[in-house]
Amino acid sequence: MSADTAPALTASGVTVRFGGLTALDAIDVEVAPGTTVGLVGPNGAGKTTLFNVLSGLLRPNEGAVHLAGRDVTRLSPTVRARRGLARTYQRSELFTELTVRENLVLAYRARRRTHHLALDLLGLGRRRDEQEDATVDGLLARLGLDEVAAKLADSLPLGTGRLVEVGRALAAEPDVVLLDEPSAGLDEHETELLAEVLRRARVGSTVAFLLVEHDVDLVLGLSDHVYVLDFGRCIAAGAPEVVRADPAVRAAYLGTEVET
Repeated sequence: MSADTAPALTASGVTVRFGGLTALDAIDVEVAPGTTVGLVGPNGAGKTTLFNVLSGLLRPNEGAVHLAGRDVTRLSPTVRARRGLARTYQRSELFTELTVRENLVLAYRARRRTHHLALDLLGLGRRRDEQEDATVDGLLARLGLDEVAAKLADSLPLGTGRLVEVGRALAAEPDVVLLDEPSAGLDEHETELLAEVLRRARVGSTVAFLLVEHDVDLVLGLSDHVYVLDFGRCIAAGAPEVVRADPAVRAAYLGTEVET
């Protein structure tokens, strides 16, 4: 990243307190354009709290959040989304009675505010345009979803549904995507497919991913940089191989999941 290019996303000195509990203690995170950054740690480490701060669901007691160099700390999730931030969730958030393609189309239109969402959901939205078709169809191809594009979302197996969620996030053409446990509930084959999709999504793109996962091997295999949280503090940060080799991290968080 050149000196005159702002990070896609930064958290600076983010502190969150719930009563007498400090959930996050002066956390600093930086995500450069075109990179994948991993966030790991045990349950209760503060990962979800940090995601909520970054997406605008929670305002920190101290610190700031910047998107592409612009302070968005006090902005709502909706405004952040319009400024280029997308998020997936552990629980499926798809429109189950719409097709796979329609889910992506809605995400594409929502970022641009080109039509009223309620009319789109009722099937009364405007006609598709060439740019919309090119973007959505291109995503369906890249994610390997061509064959299920016309299927209803609620008819899909869990693994395919996860891919649709990623596709919906990317359809908004964001600068940053927050991926919240995208492999939750997936088997080994589905997890490998998801990882390959995420790798392909970065090819020729400046989109950045911040990935929270319990599957440590998945995080280390995908990430350019990894942060490790424990009890609201960042105890390690660096390239995957550096984090993998850290004795304290291995003993406390990676255990036997990471092979030597």
